[in-house]
Order: sequence, then structure tokens, then C-alpha cells
Amino acid sequence: MGILFGLMFDGWSHGTMHFVSVYALYVVGGRLQRTLLALSPLDQGSQDAAAHIELFRNVLAVYKKTVDMVQYIVADNCNINRSIDTKLGIPLVGCASHRFKLAVNKFVTEHELLLQKVNNIMSQLRQINNAAELQKLTPLRAKKRNATH
Repeated sequence: MGILFGLMFDGWSHGTMHFVSVYALYVVGGRLQRTLLALSPLDQGSQDAAAHIELFRNVLAVYKKTVDMVQYIVADNCNINRSIDTKLGIPLVGCASHRFKLAVNKFVTEHELLLQKVNNIMSQLRQINNAAELQKLTPLRAKKRNATH
């Protein structure tokens, strides 16, 4: 990891604990490298932008790096991440999976009525009696639509 790099992070909660993974993104020999810098619980209390920034500073200090060396941030486009971007003055690139989701949503919007009908059928096929009948015909199981569509 050189003197300029990107920072990628994601957070998730389990019970009452909030965890954050922090990666450095940099190029070596023309190839993108992703290095896990930390997988850490965020201290109890606030999970706001200031708490994340403090975590980043502490993690980077372990590697003798500073947030001034960060050229961009890769994270999902939520309020806290936009606030981190603003407070640090570092551009938020966004998340590839989020951009993919937006592209898929744009494509399937015209088929929304059909997708709702299919999802309703899948919901009915998951009921005990219907699932038992379906199992006689195929090893496949009815799957409802992902709630994050």
C-alpha cells in the first residue's frame, strides 16, 4: 500500500453489536489489490459519521497511514457514508453492487406487474399443502422475491 489509496468499508449489525470491515484499495504492477485492514466492532454508543471517521483514523494509524492519503471511498450511498465523505472531503465512489441493483431495477421496472404476480404465486406455493404438492413434481422450492428490490 503506497501513499495514495482508496478505502472501502461496510458495516453490519449482529444483535446489539455493530461491526465495520475496512479495506485498502491500491494498484501494484497494474493490478488492483484489496487488503483487509480491520474487521472491528464499532464502540458502543454512536454509529454516526464521527465514530466511523475515528475508527478509520485508528485503523490507518496502525499502518502508519492517515486519512489525508485516502483518495476515494467505496461504500454504499447512505446518509452516514455521505456525511463521512463530506466531513473528510474525500469523494464517495459508491458501491458496485448498489449500482448493479439500480441498473437491474431500471430494467425490471417495466415488468413490475408480472413480477408481483409471480411473487404472489411463490408466496402461495410456500404454504404447507401447496409446498407438499410442488415437492411431488420437482425438487425445486418456491422462492419469494428479495425484499430489497
